[in-house]
Amino acid sequence: MNEKRIRELTKKAQGRATRYDHRGLVQCLEHAESLQKHNSHLFKTIERTEAKLTALANKVAAQARRVEQE
Repeated sequence: MNEKRIRELTKKAQGRATRYDHRGLVQCLEHAESLQKHNSHLFKTIERTEAKLTALANKVAAQARRVEQE
């Protein structure tokens, strides 16, 4: 969804730049910056979640190996 919004925003910014609509272009850039910050936050959250899941999977695998050895 964000990808689509970013593409639309890029087209909008290009149109405003072509029309020399500097105020509108600045607004587009500010909105793009906001979306970029949000995306950065999402990626950090995803990376933390992946790390937790990997650690949990490793823990379960180690426990399963111990059970098999008994």
